[in-house]
Amino acid sequence: MAGAGRAVADGVDCSYICDIAVHPRFQGRGLGKEIAMRLLNLSRGHRKIILYANPGTEKLYEKLGFRHMLTAMAIFSNEDAAIRKGLIAPSAPDDDDL
Repeated sequence: MAGAGRAVADGVDCSYICDIAVHPRFQGRGLGKEIAMRLLNLSRGHRKIILYANPGTEKLYEKLGFRHMLTAMAIFSNEDAAIRKGLIAPSAPDDDDL
């Protein structure tokens, strides 16, 4: 398989696009953009389309019309690894911790 992606949607409010991946042998040919465009077109009509992307790929998705969210949050089973990969920011200390 050269590439894949998926969208999980409720048909009205939200479509969630994630897991777009292209085999390294096929990268740099526009395949990732094509997968994203197809998923985006399938998601049209939802009130919001949310994308989960790897750090460093934001520019591509901005060109497709996506904007950074200010309210997204996540829980990862391996928080330290997610911080190292740049997926989440380290937690700020609570006022009680100061």
